[in-house]
Amino acid sequence: MKFGPISTAESCGAILAHSLRAGGVKWKKGRVLSEQDARELAAAGVSEVVAARMESGDVGEDAAAERVGKKIAGLNVRAAKPLAGRVNFFAEVDGILQFHPDTVAAMNRASSEVALAALSPDSRARTGALIGTLKIIPFAVADSVLQKCEAAADVNGVLSVAPFIPRRAVLIQTVLPGMSDHVLEKTHRITRTRLAELRCELAGEKRCAHRADAIVAAMRESRDARPRLYLIAGASAICDARDEIPAAAMLFGADKVRVGMPADPGNLLAFARAGDADIVGMPGCARSPKWNGLDLVLARVCAELPPSDDDIAAMGVGGLFSEIAERPAPRAPRSMPPKICAVLLAAGASRRMGENKLLTKWRDNAPLIHGAARALALAKERGTIAEVIAVIGRDAEKMREVLREFDFRVAENPDYREGMSSSLRAGVARIPADADAALIALGDMPLITADDIAAVAAAFSPDGGDIVIPVFNGKRGNPVLLGRTHFPALAELRGDRGARELFPEHPERVREAAAGPGVLADVDTPEALAQIAAETESESGSELELESESDSKLNSDSNKTNPDSQLNSELQ
Repeated sequence: MKFGPISTAESCGAILAHSLRAGGVKWKKGRVLSEQDARELAAAGVSEVVAARMESGDVGEDAAAERVGKKIAGLNVRAAKPLAGRVNFFAEVDGILQFHPDTVAAMNRASSEVALAALSPDSRARTGALIGTLKIIPFAVADSVLQKCEAAADVNGVLSVAPFIPRRAVLIQTVLPGMSDHVLEKTHRITRTRLAELRCELAGEKRCAHRADAIVAAMRESRDARPRLYLIAGASAICDARDEIPAAAMLFGADKVRVGMPADPGNLLAFARAGDADIVGMPGCARSPKWNGLDLVLARVCAELPPSDDDIAAMGVGGLFSEIAERPAPRAPRSMPPKICAVLLAAGASRRMGENKLLTKWRDNAPLIHGAARALALAKERGTIAEVIAVIGRDAEKMREVLREFDFRVAENPDYREGMSSSLRAGVARIPADADAALIALGDMPLITADDIAAVAAAFSPDGGDIVIPVFNGKRGNPVLLGRTHFPALAELRGDRGARELFPEHPERVREAAAGPGVLADVDTPEALAQIAAETESESGSELELESESDSKLNSDSNKTNPDSQLNSELQ
C-alpha cells in the first residue's frame, strides 16, 4: 500500500487519510475519493491530499478484519460486523473467557498492522459483554500478513467462553463457642449471592462443630440435596494441610487436597475433588462480598473447569487484589499510640429542625455545636485526638465564626444537601496520610465527653478491631471510629448514608467500648432539644453533665470488652 501526499487531480480511487473541510463540506477520513470528489476538492482550492492507495495483493481494512476475525471467534463468541477496520468480540453466554496468551501474542507478533486485545484469561464474561477487539491499523494490509495471522490462530478459534453450568451446592459452616449468628447468616447470604452469579444454586446448609469428623458427618447428611459442590466455611482459618477442613475432605474421599493459593485476599483456601464433587475450604475473606481468591476458583469450578495445581499456581498473576479491611497491612510493633483524627460533621441541612440546629442556643447561651466541639477540643488537648477536621455547609460563615475559638481545621462542603455521605467524603479526604483512624463525630450530640472519646480510642486495634462503637446500657451510639483501611469505602458512600453502612459488612472487626449516656443523645427536633435540656437541668451532677475541665481518670475496667459479647451483639 502506498501512503503519502498526492495531487488532488490524481486522487481518484485513493483513500483519504485525514478528515478535512473544504468548500463548506467535511470530507471524512477513510473516504474512497471519486472523480467527482477530486473535481470538487480542486474547485475548493485543495491541490493536494494525504491518501493511501492499495496495491496488488492488498486487502482493505474491513475485509481484512472480517477475515481474521473469523479465525479468532471460537466457542460461544460472536464477532461483530467490521467497521473502520475493527471487529469486536462478544460473549454469547455467561461464563469465563478462555484463550492461551501465547496465541494472542503470536498473532500480534505476525505484524504490527494487526492488533488483537482481549480481557485477561479466566475473566468472567456476561452474555453480550465485550471480551476482545481486533483492529487493522492501516487502511489495507498485504494478504501475506493476514496469512501469518491466520496461521497463528488456533484451529477452533482464539477466544472462547466456557459457560457456567448450573449445579447444586451445599454450605457447611463450622461453629466455635461465642460465634455470632449474625456472622453465620451473613456468610449464608453472601455465598448464596456468589453462587447465583455463577448460575448455581445453594441447595442447603449445615452447621457443625469445628472438627473433621463433624464436618464429614454434615457433608454426608447433605447428600440428599445431590450437591456437586461442597463449600466449607470454617470458624477458624485453614492454616495447614492437616487442619480440620483438609482432613475432612480426605475422610470424605478426596485423593489429595491443595491448601493455599497465591491470591490475596484468599491465601487460606483449600481445594479437593471427591468423585464428581468439588470441595472448597473457604478463606475467611469469603464472608465479604468483595472479590477475593475464592471467586477465581469458583468461576472455574462452575464452568466445569476444576483447577489443577498448575492452574491455581498461575492465579498469582493478577491475584493481588485491592486493599480491603479483611486484609490489614502487616505492621511493625508500635512504639507510639495510633494517630487518630476526628471528623466533626457540622454541615447538615437540619431538615427536621427547620432552623440550623447546630446554631440553636444551648447551655450558657452557647450554640449547640459547642457541646461536641468542646469534647473534641479537650480530647485533642489530652492527646487522644491528633487533629479535628470540622466539615461545615449550611450557614458556613456563621459556623466558621462559632468554631473560631477551637483549634480545628475547617473544610467547607458545598454539596451538603446531598446528605451525610458528602460531608464524610469532604472530611476524610482531609485526614493526613499518616493517620491510622478517623473518629466520626456528630455536631448534634452535645453530651458526648472527652472520656467517651478516650474510651472509643482505647478500644481501637488496627490489626483486628478497627471499627469501634461506643455502648451505653447495651445500646450503640456515636461517635464511631474506623481504621484507615475503611477510608476507600467511606469515599464510595452516596446520599444520606453514614459510616454505619459499613458495619454489617465487617462484623468480625467491630469492637464495642463502654461509654457514658451522652453517646446516645442526639438532637433532630425542637422536642428532642427541649427534652435533653430538661433532663440535664434536673440531673445536675449526674452522669449526663458535660465534662468539666478537670481531667477525670477513666476506669480501665470499663474500657475492656468481652470478645464473645462483641461478636454476639446485634448490629444496629
